[in-house]
Amino acid sequence: MKYLAFILYLLVGVTPAIYCQQSSKPPVFPLQSLALDSDYQWLEKPFSNEINDSVRFVGLGEFSHGGKETILFKSKMIQYLIKNKGYRTLMIEYPNVFLRRINDYLLNKTAASSDSVKIIAQNTFGRTFLGNTSFYDLLVWLKRYNLSQPNDMFTIGGFDIEGASIGFADYFMNNFLAPFDSQYASEIHSKWPHDAKDSITVAELIWFKDHKKNLEEKLNAVAYRNIVYNVKAAEDKLTHQKLQKINFYKASAFRDSIMASNITAFNDAKTIIWSHNMHITTSDYVVSLGNYLNASVGKQYYCVLTDFFNPATVWSISNEGILSKKTFNPNPKTTSYLIHKKTGIDNGIVLFKNLKSNQVQLNTIDRVGNQFTLGKGHAFDALVILGRVEPFVFN
Repeated sequence: MKYLAFILYLLVGVTPAIYCQQSSKPPVFPLQSLALDSDYQWLEKPFSNEINDSVRFVGLGEFSHGGKETILFKSKMIQYLIKNKGYRTLMIEYPNVFLRRINDYLLNKTAASSDSVKIIAQNTFGRTFLGNTSFYDLLVWLKRYNLSQPNDMFTIGGFDIEGASIGFADYFMNNFLAPFDSQYASEIHSKWPHDAKDSITVAELIWFKDHKKNLEEKLNAVAYRNIVYNVKAAEDKLTHQKLQKINFYKASAFRDSIMASNITAFNDAKTIIWSHNMHITTSDYVVSLGNYLNASVGKQYYCVLTDFFNPATVWSISNEGILSKKTFNPNPKTTSYLIHKKTGIDNGIVLFKNLKSNQVQLNTIDRVGNQFTLGKGHAFDALVILGRVEPFVFN
């Protein structure tokens, strides 16, 4: 029934008749400059005690993948978490195999050009939701940070399985299959056209199972662990693909459960999670990686969501892959709208513990431009309220 309730929200816009009824104004922490070359200590006020040493995972959400200000806030928050809280890993809603080159460059102590990571990112993301100048600015800052801290570097990785089997085909072929078994690699090339990625991936996965012991002996521990992680992601994507044809609800639940387990797979450092609100929320009646993670690690997970109270213009992408800008009006029953109405705050942070009711609602826009609301129970630990949201700039 939880799956059905969520899909009703998504497909037909049905929202529960609940909203945050405040008997008094909740404390709101105003946002200051989000520029990466500006001070970040203002984030101490809302988060110094909230994100304590016991918190291992901080989820940073976005109500839409296509807005600029959500990226700017999340980037500023990452800067704060690195500098003040000791976080050293960023896990992104993206397949890990595609992020490998970016992470390798971030960790390369001899690659002194911070701007080169931008070029690598442009080649990696193209015109996707991460292919924008604001996100590239964050990567440049991360590279400069690593150059200044060569013995305490920051890493990035991917936890999503969407697209993982496609990316895996070339990754495994170029880095493992061709170098270790050129004959079998040639057989695959002769049997399958280059764009038959899933078929190539299936053949590669069979080869890996037959040769995994040999690979483990030849590779160092880190390299082998990474390949096992990427192999599992490819397998999970193929499973997810089959489930989508049978039961969309089970497929969605499967994806989020796998994303949660991927985030905890390495568990080497305190981790920041970059994803959509829908995935990282701990709201009731939503099957999300945030709820899976919360069930697994409890209060070691801290959830920060974003929302808007003015008309927001963001990018969306059609099922045919066509990008377009669209303006969305906030639901007047949402928590962000009501708090703005009561406090007059334009941009700020409110903590869930300071709300007088857990009957919250949040604006949500999926990647294709469907708008709905979510929120019941402890949907977040902190909510970032944004007054102006514009589409990011592609680069």
